[in-house]
Amino acid sequence: MAERRLEEIVRLMDTDLDGSKSLEMALREIKGIHFRLSRSIIAVAGMEPEKKLKEISEDEIKKIENIIKNPLQSGIPLWMINRRKDAETGADIHLVSNDLDFARKSDIDRMKKIRTWKGARHILGQPVRGQSTRSSFRVSGMVVGVSRKAVKAAAAAAPAEGAAVATAATGKPAAVTTAAKPGAAPAKPAATTKPAATTAPAAKPAAKPTETKKK
Repeated sequence: MAERRLEEIVRLMDTDLDGSKSLEMALREIKGIHFRLSRSIIAVAGMEPEKKLKEISEDEIKKIENIIKNPLQSGIPLWMINRRKDAETGADIHLVSNDLDFARKSDIDRMKKIRTWKGARHILGQPVRGQSTRSSFRVSGMVVGVSRKAVKAAAAAAPAEGAAVATAATGKPAAVTTAAKPGAAPAKPAATTKPAATTAPAAKPAAKPTETKKK
């Protein structure tokens, strides 16, 4: 019987795995292996999912690697693999770790080269699957909205613009009113003077001419 592994870090498929985790959880740390595929690999290998990764033997490690490299020949169903009908070879394969990153980069470069819709979106740095770009994927990184500083600046500029318009219309500087502070007593109205009488007293009618009696 092969010796049991007692290392805390186990190297598997170019990835350092935590040996203290269970076999099912540790395999999920490999890029390209999800939880369902991890369970299927363990079932095909005939191992226990709760077993610690550091406790399995070298032969069992090689067996798991062989299943990951050749999933279809080992009994894994076709719909579980991540690359069906490869663009170059046309084969159904499963890519993990660095091979998955390289294939993804090659696919993006090919789409950019032939100018597909996804390729054009990748060139512009925009989402390629129809996501909304109003509040996310923004180039400037700012959120849509109005800042408080801009509102205060606009409110302060409004009275000055109104005074300038009044001055241009009348030729006299307009009186500038300042807003009262909250909680302050209302200002007293300015004293008003009564208008002076503009109507003069009516003139007396002229005296009638006296008539002389004939003798």
